[in-house]
Amino acid sequence: MKAFVLTWLVVCSMALRSQSQISVEIQLDQRQFLRNESLPVKVRLLNRSGQAVKLGEVPDWLSFSVETRDGKPVNPVEPILAGGNFDLESAESVTKQLDLASGYDFSQPGSYRVTALVRFPKLNFSATSSTQPFDIVRGSQIWQEVCGIPVTNGPPRWITYSLIQANHVKQLKLYVRVAEEPEGGFVRVLPLGQVVAFAKPEQMIDRSSALHILYQTGPRSFEYCEVAPTGLLTQRTGYTLTPYRPRLAMDDSGKITVKGGVSQAKPAWMTNVPPSIKATNSVPTKPAK
Repeated sequence: MKAFVLTWLVVCSMALRSQSQISVEIQLDQRQFLRNESLPVKVRLLNRSGQAVKLGEVPDWLSFSVETRDGKPVNPVEPILAGGNFDLESAESVTKQLDLASGYDFSQPGSYRVTALVRFPKLNFSATSSTQPFDIVRGSQIWQEVCGIPVTNGPPRWITYSLIQANHVKQLKLYVRVAEEPEGGFVRVLPLGQVVAFAKPEQMIDRSSALHILYQTGPRSFEYCEVAPTGLLTQRTGYTLTPYRPRLAMDDSGKITVKGGVSQAKPAWMTNVPPSIKATNSVPTKPAK
């Protein structure tokens, strides 16, 4: 009996010591999101316990606690699984990125806060992060149109394109929303970027039901984007003002192009937007000395 108690005390002592030396940090790259927009969160774990710890022993080893600003809990609608089953060595760190909107319903605008929780079943303890606040906003819809999607067989399909503006840290940002009609299928919100308040965006839909958008980002700068009916951003090109202001134009074949201005190619990472935010492992790294 004494041996059992002694063993139990040793295990508890190790757990408490490990808990105090394993830190969990949560990071949001922005504090304001539109409804249905992806909500990426990064969770960083740093191990300073002096021993390796196992991550991923149970499917929900990494979870989140979400509540409104007044303390009302928000229950998840889908599990957010971080994946992974590996050892985190002492003095190493690892970062997970997940989409919080994939597991929680943020259809109601308001103020929220999120905390990350990491469980270590074999060590019999949990570690929590600090709490990070964020806001869900409606934005202001400035344009909307319903259009059909070309199909070769089967019943007709319809989607709704919407352009939405929202103020973000004293900057006006433009978003495009793509939703199936009637709603109940997929809905996707893509942030396009900063837009000036004094110029109205142009938009046109081509024969393949792709949406083309041209908007002004500065006194002499413009952005052109093409969005497919699937909700993917397929093209992005910058334009600089010349004696002729850039504008959208459709030729006799139904092709939409930008007339005027001087094009400025964009890096590939600004053109291709992934369909969703996946749970990712960074390579465990040692902290800088």
